[in-house]
Amino acid sequence: MNIVFFGTTPLALPVLEALRATGHTPSLIIAGKNTADRKKNVLPPPEKLWGKNHAVPTLQPDTIDSAFIS
Repeated sequence: MNIVFFGTTPLALPVLEALRATGHTPSLIIAGKNTADRKKNVLPPPEKLWGKNHAVPTLQPDTIDSAFIS
């Protein structure tokens, strides 16, 4: 089964961990945008880091519309 996960913090990490614990690791993660800290360092969202740590590809579209879906 292929699962594409759409989610952002704060719920993303608990849901991703629950999926993984039941043997349903997503095939792809659609994550929120990067943010910046006070020093302008780029900070990826936690769901993107989770994907990287678990070898799951991650996309960060600007918008999710019909063009993105197709």
